[in-house]
Amino acid sequence: MLGWEPEDLLSDTFLSFVHPDDIEAIVNQIQSQKKSGTTVQQFVNRYRCKDGSYRWLEWTASAEIDGFIYAIARDKTDQKRIEQERDRFFDISIDLLVIANTDGTFRKVNERWTEVLGWEQSELVNRPFFDFVHPDDIEPTLVELEREKRGEQVTKFVNRYRCKDNSYLYLEWTTQPEPDGTIYAVARDITQRKLAEQAIMQSVERYQSVIETANDGFWVIDIHGNILEVNDSYCRLSGYTREELLQMHISEIDANEHEKIHSRILRRSSIKRIFCLKRDIAIKMEHSGTLKSQRAIQI
Repeated sequence: MLGWEPEDLLSDTFLSFVHPDDIEAIVNQIQSQKKSGTTVQQFVNRYRCKDGSYRWLEWTASAEIDGFIYAIARDKTDQKRIEQERDRFFDISIDLLVIANTDGTFRKVNERWTEVLGWEQSELVNRPFFDFVHPDDIEPTLVELEREKRGEQVTKFVNRYRCKDNSYLYLEWTTQPEPDGTIYAVARDITQRKLAEQAIMQSVERYQSVIETANDGFWVIDIHGNILEVNDSYCRLSGYTREELLQMHISEIDANEHEKIHSRILRRSSIKRIFCLKRDIAIKMEHSGTLKSQRAIQI
């Protein structure tokens, strides 16, 4: 495995074969073992091969009363290489990466958690992730965790995580559970998107409130002239019910409109039209048309 002959190893101390960066840790391990009286220790370090390269060895060492240490080593080089590649991937990712357990604890997180939420990695690892979930989001998060325990993949799940400054960010999750209880997860900060969606909803609600409480009649049509929305005032003015109007084309209630109504809406910013009431009486009304996102809003 290392290329040395037995006589090569016996001719020098074992520390001369240990990687220079690992010597201090090995010495500390031996001293700790002596002080605590522990007979068995497990540790990993790098051992020099005869060709000058190093391999990772996982040791189980037993100190006996005769003063000797008996040890068995296992080559963990390939596993360490995989772990190092994973760690490099963790470090360069712009997303929040997590390895967790289905018992709800973080096992490993990448540096982006520090950059985005402010927590050091050591403050997150081995802690329950529910310590950081917004109280209002704990129940839906528990539901998703139960799905993961059943081996189901979770996608586009959103909850709020607490930052170190006690603010909260919206995170969107994709997770992949494994049979051994490990969860691999990727999260992305979507706070700005959520705030924009909330602002749009508030704007829509304000618009709806204004339209519904207005004394003037309002209706909304698409570019083909199909009626999409009407307010109560227009129903009252026209004599039609809301259900009837939403099944109608604008030409059915505008005495001067024909097939090209939508093209005229695009060309004109202000027009006068005659509308037919349900009682077959025509009245003249003045209104303006504005096209927005292929919908004409008539006032």
